[in-house]
Amino acid sequence: MVIAVLAWVSDAESQAGLDALKGDGVSLAFVDGAGGAEGLEGAGGLFIAGGGTGQGRPRPGGVLAKALELDMPVLATGAGLFLLNEAFGGGPPAALPVEAPASQMDGGREPRRTVYVSPGSKTAAILGAGGFHRLNGRQDVGILDAQRSPRLLASVYSVEDGSVEGLESPENSWTLGFRARLERPAEAPRSFQNVLMAFVERAQDYARPSGKASVYGFGPRS
Repeated sequence: MVIAVLAWVSDAESQAGLDALKGDGVSLAFVDGAGGAEGLEGAGGLFIAGGGTGQGRPRPGGVLAKALELDMPVLATGAGLFLLNEAFGGGPPAALPVEAPASQMDGGREPRRTVYVSPGSKTAAILGAGGFHRLNGRQDVGILDAQRSPRLLASVYSVEDGSVEGLESPENSWTLGFRARLERPAEAPRSFQNVLMAFVERAQDYARPSGKASVYGFGPRS
């Protein structure tokens, strides 16, 4: 089974995290964001990974639009969240009003921020519970409610500045996005690795529509 990967910013840690998705018959194929169905041939899911402020990200449409049309599992991380939001008609990211306070610095490492996962969201079901979680890294730009597409549900919010840290599409079987770069272990807590595992499992289900239901409770596509 192939996972299509759309990435326009990469680093060694992110690449190592992506490589961890491989194994047990799972391989990665990097695709062009402007492409269409040909980039998804044989794929069971689309992973969108982007870092920084999202500068240089592809325009909405192309391979992402096709994956959504096919109801293929989609997971967006980092600035990939911005692309997902724009694909559903949302606005571009904005400068965030509050920076992480210096008190959140931890031993010279990246500052930590607190997020709230909405109970009842698909994200909460995957993590095992809603409530408060800690993530690493300070965000200078993000999505506020004014920029969020009304077609997407906000599943994770920043406690510090109210920005949207996670989005879900109620129009698709399994389409999630997170501001944190989940493929970088240093940025997200171990519990968020469940999202990556759920994505791979759902992609396998998509590639095998008659396969068994997901242990995360979402089952194969209809």
